[in-house]
Amino acid sequence: MLSHDNIFWTANAACTYLNLRDSTEILISFLPLSHVAANMVDIWSAITTKGTIYFADKNALKGSLLSTLKEVRYDI
Repeated sequence: MLSHDNIFWTANAACTYLNLRDSTEILISFLPLSHVAANMVDIWSAITTKGTIYFADKNALKGSLLSTLKEVRYDI
C-alpha cells in the first residue's frame, strides 16, 4: 500500500533530482489519475512545485496530444 507520505516523499525527491523549480513548472496530464505514475507526477509533483497542470483530451494517445501541446504553449 502506498501512503500519502510515501508518494509525497517520492514526488519531492523526484522534483529535487530533476531540479524542478517552484511556481514555474507546467505539466500536461494524459494518463488516468488512477494510474500511480499520473497520481505521483500530475498531482503530487504539481503540489510540491506549485506547478500548473493542463489535462489533455481523452484521445491524447490517439493523436490529439500535439494539439494540446500547442494550446498550452500559446497559453503561456
